[in-house]
Amino acid sequence: MWERIRGSLVLAGGVSLLLSIIVIPVVSYATDWCYEYHKKGEYDKAIEECTKGINAGNRGNKDLSLFYNNRGRSYAAKGQYDLAIADFGKAIELNPKDDKSYYNRGLSRVRTRQFDQAIADFTKAIELNPKNERAYHDRGLLYHGKGQLDQAIADFSKAIELNPKDDKSYYNRGLSQVRKGQFDQAIADFTKAIELNPRNEMAHYDRGFSYVKKGQYDRAIADYTKATELNPKNKSAYYNNACLYSIRKDTGEACKWFKKAIDAGLSNWEFIKKDKDLDNIRNLSCYKETMEGK
Repeated sequence: MWERIRGSLVLAGGVSLLLSIIVIPVVSYATDWCYEYHKKGEYDKAIEECTKGINAGNRGNKDLSLFYNNRGRSYAAKGQYDLAIADFGKAIELNPKDDKSYYNRGLSRVRTRQFDQAIADFTKAIELNPKNERAYHDRGLLYHGKGQLDQAIADFSKAIELNPKDDKSYYNRGLSQVRKGQFDQAIADFTKAIELNPRNEMAHYDRGFSYVKKGQYDRAIADYTKATELNPKNKSAYYNNACLYSIRKDTGEACKWFKKAIDAGLSNWEFIKKDKDLDNIRNLSCYKETMEGK
């Protein structure tokens, strides 16, 4: 059985996470054209306009902080994280009570793998604004990556309290529950994530994994099947169904799902050769023909 095949960030250890910096818009607020250009995705123009605002010499600290923050956002959007971090730092210096600049700097520090510093920034953002749900969520991701699972669960729970409609917080709390071996709680969290976002493919996948751990193979197969419907390229879901059917000695279904996994691009031949879950199909043509010469 392939337990996890995704690896979004090294933070994740054995369980991958959906890191919000990739999918969640950085907090947006600002003035003038630098913000407007950023919204349009014209980051070079945004940087140019923000720089003009910074150099104008007629702005107070609060406005200057906004310009630095927004120029930092545009640098981050271009992948220039060191420049972004410097600008967010200047924004904080000019307006140390603004939680958004701390939060945004934390996101860029995650991208440069400065995880402890990112935790410090998210913590400061929370201190300044206890309702900053994203700071709780993203600090939870980092705690999970460090193996501090109780802290991660506490942060995801707080994020859920602040925004009970966000499927990602339920999903990621479920991942932390999995790592603690708390599969009933994990299933409940993945189920809620699916209720909020029926297209959350990985919630189906990871709920399937949790059902496997509880020996509930029918439910696991149903979830892995749904994951493949939502993402036909999810080769690990195909493979895990092949393993489950093989364990149950339903070799016809096992061969069908094994072929689908290979067609989807699964090619870790050494792992496949050693996986005892496939023992019941090793002498069948579906396996021999695929593995010939591998």
